[in-house]
Amino acid sequence: MPTRQHANAALAVGVDAGATTVRVLALRHGRPAWRIRTTAVEPTGLSKLLRSIWKTNAASGHARALVVASRGVWTPRERARLARALRGLAPR
Repeated sequence: MPTRQHANAALAVGVDAGATTVRVLALRHGRPAWRIRTTAVEPTGLSKLLRSIWKTNAASGHARALVVASRGVWTPRERARLARALRGLAPR
């Protein structure tokens, strides 16, 4: 019997924060659940943008992993600052 995929199953979310656009792809069971493309934000505004996307797409509490590739975040200090800002969006 096939397993039914639950709409609230855990998501893995990837973010490409480029110079001109931010692309977000959420996967559920390895398949796209939703994707968003929007204008770029500074690395400091990425947390606010992603929290808004989480709320709009009901990802809050369901995103189990988050991967972010971001232009303009090069040094260990910048990476640590971004990681702190994104804390709470996903456990991993």
